[in-house]
Amino acid sequence: MQAPGRISAKEIDGLDKVVALLNKFDKDGLKVMNKEIYQVVKKIQLEARSLMPEAAPLSKWGLPPGDNYKKDSKSNWDQARLQYKPRAATMGIKSKLESQRLKGVWSSKAYVIKQENAAAMIYEMAGRGGGGNSPQGKHFIKMIEERSKPDKIVVRGQQTRVVWKAVNDNRKQAVKDIEHAMARAVNAFNRKVLK
Repeated sequence: MQAPGRISAKEIDGLDKVVALLNKFDKDGLKVMNKEIYQVVKKIQLEARSLMPEAAPLSKWGLPPGDNYKKDSKSNWDQARLQYKPRAATMGIKSKLESQRLKGVWSSKAYVIKQENAAAMIYEMAGRGGGGNSPQGKHFIKMIEERSKPDKIVVRGQQTRVVWKAVNDNRKQAVKDIEHAMARAVNAFNRKVLK
């Protein structure tokens, strides 16, 4: 289960055309532009990583299964917990370029930041669905929100706690930076053509 934060190509005016142009006539220019765009996405990824808790959000969530835990045994189900490991949760936030589905057709590209660690996804998504309807669910969500850093990080509607926050907080600047990278690539291509 992954909850990606996306900056889609349709948000960036002319990206598909610039990529097609550079891919056809200036592959080196395309590589340079993609490196610059990757750095923009990497900044958001690093911000999302900085928002992850440095310790298990709940007291026993960080404990490993007991010494006598056997994976296939039904007698020790209480020890078969998913362990929250802060480093794995932080490093589970990845960024990449991914195909995006528009109107049933895989066509456009999107710059994606997503959480790939299972325990961290529970932290990310707690509070999105109806889990907060039971007393245990309400308590679980309350404890996670209280122990989040730097401030109480709460779920925004159906979005996740950390990844979407980082993407949405940086979306406008990221789009501007990507458009500037495109403009630099097109200008460099034009200078090569005019020589």
